[in-house]
Amino acid sequence: MTEILFSNLPISAMFADTFSWVPAGGWIAIATVLGALVGSFLNVVVHRLPKMMGAGSEEGGETPSEALSGTTPYNLAQPGSHCPSCQAPVRARHNIPLVSWVWLRGRCADCQARIPLRYPLLELGSAVACGAAIAHFGPTLEGLAVVVLLCSLLALAVIDLEHFLLPDQIVLPLLWVGLLVNSGSLVTGLEAAIWGAAVGYCALYALNTVWRRFRQVEALGLGDCKLAAAIGAWLGLSGLATTLLLAGLGTAIIGIILRQPANSSVPFGPGLAAGCVIVLFFQPYASITEGLWLYGNDIGLFPFNSTLPLK
Repeated sequence: MTEILFSNLPISAMFADTFSWVPAGGWIAIATVLGALVGSFLNVVVHRLPKMMGAGSEEGGETPSEALSGTTPYNLAQPGSHCPSCQAPVRARHNIPLVSWVWLRGRCADCQARIPLRYPLLELGSAVACGAAIAHFGPTLEGLAVVVLLCSLLALAVIDLEHFLLPDQIVLPLLWVGLLVNSGSLVTGLEAAIWGAAVGYCALYALNTVWRRFRQVEALGLGDCKLAAAIGAWLGLSGLATTLLLAGLGTAIIGIILRQPANSSVPFGPGLAAGCVIVLFFQPYASITEGLWLYGNDIGLFPFNSTLPLK
């Protein structure tokens, strides 16, 4: 486990000594409960951030200019949680993640309008993601970093599914946090993270440029390029390569299953997010991209970059 020095003492060791009495299962349970609470906030982000950017909403309800009153600020903190249909404030007892949705049978307590299934699913997904991160990586700095990554990816995937949008307000901080995290080699080495960020953006940007040149249509958005850069900053070159492979295959398969027309748009953000999660927890790149890279070096395919850092 990588140790980051702070005040001449390893943070990981300090943390472990202070909370050594908490069993592993306890940490997983705590992370799962906190993850559900984070999921409740992610619902706010998913619902409001696109509106704040002018993307609108498929759920109906107010727009920022119509929010409750002309003088009420509209951001992630204000106004308070309320029903999009009747504008009634959500009472505290009705705002408990997952529990309240089941208790209210998926309906608003005031107007009985249906609460979209996305709300409990996002809370459940966040709870599972946080619990899985701590179960896999332990109550460590690495585990905490992965929690941040997973929750960010979850919000981005849902926003992209609903609005074909990957907000810079989430993607760009995620990129810089990835580089900061890997300055201590928590997930991968810093050199590999820098290369991953650069290659992630440039590769998808170049692909989109070529596609637009020959097909006169955009294959990817700049948000996809930025998200690939952010994932590269977290996973390094090797993890990025497999993420792109999995994202491309997964998105293509889903498009075929849904019988999407060849010229239709399919959000790529969820595929990138899913590929990143698979790499994080299963690390298939150890036997895929590194093997291909080493084989390429052996046959002289990459003589100019034979020492390029992968992880």
